[in-house]
Amino acid sequence: MKRKFPHLCSPITVGRVTFKNRMFSAPMGGTDITNDGCIGPKSIAFYELRGKG
Repeated sequence: MKRKFPHLCSPITVGRVTFKNRMFSAPMGGTDITNDGCIGPKSIAFYELRGKG
């Protein structure tokens, strides 16, 4: 089976740091911030779902 991105799951070295694969996620900003500066329930639920995959 020929893969479209054959190197995506292989390690990569950037400078002196080696990453186990080439999958990265862009940074995300919080949109559900409470008055005391913490993330709110919608953001907590979002990150829980991301953690589960």
